[in-house]
Amino acid sequence: MNNLKEVKRFGEHGCGCYHKAFKESVAEHCFHMLLIADKLIEVLKLDDLDYKKVVKLILYHDACEHGMTEDFDAFIAHENPEYKKKKHEAERQNVEKLVKKHGKFISDI
Repeated sequence: MNNLKEVKRFGEHGCGCYHKAFKESVAEHCFHMLLIADKLIEVLKLDDLDYKKVVKLILYHDACEHGMTEDFDAFIAHENPEYKKKKHEAERQNVEKLVKKHGKFISDI
């Protein structure tokens, strides 16, 4: 999972640069989500929420991007069915590799 710090979120947009709104690695994205979730749980007083499950969901939700150099561009995937299909297949294969090495809990999450 440490390799997710090398995976850039979303691809280049023709100009050789990453979309400014998402200029972060997948690991940074997960960290930011943890901070937001922690604050929302506190502010909204969601005491009955399974905090451990929330943390696991956030930590592992992008495990499917393990081994990639950059994430697929969500904007392109939304508009292009073939690109979206390629994205989902790559993600499925990555999850299969992780499950074989680390256990089914990854796909369960």
